[in-house]
Amino acid sequence: MAREKPPASIGTAPQEMKLWYRRDGRYFAAWISTNLFNELEVVTAWGSTYSRAGGTKALPAATESAAITIVEQISKRRRQHRYVERENQ
Repeated sequence: MAREKPPASIGTAPQEMKLWYRRDGRYFAAWISTNLFNELEVVTAWGSTYSRAGGTKALPAATESAAITIVEQISKRRRQHRYVERENQ
């Protein structure tokens, strides 16, 4: 049984990473990716520029639109916690 290819905008490497920073050095990142089983997921990472503490988490998403909705919800929550969105470098 052949596997379906992921949509062109989705790949194993992040296509568009959203980054948020706070003045105290904390950061948060989120991107849409596929796992080894070709399933969509939203990967999040957080930490501080002043310490090695931090973490990552992968949230499963059924469709690309569901993944985009998850990223939008994360963005809303980051703004509520005084994070500022920055462009990718």
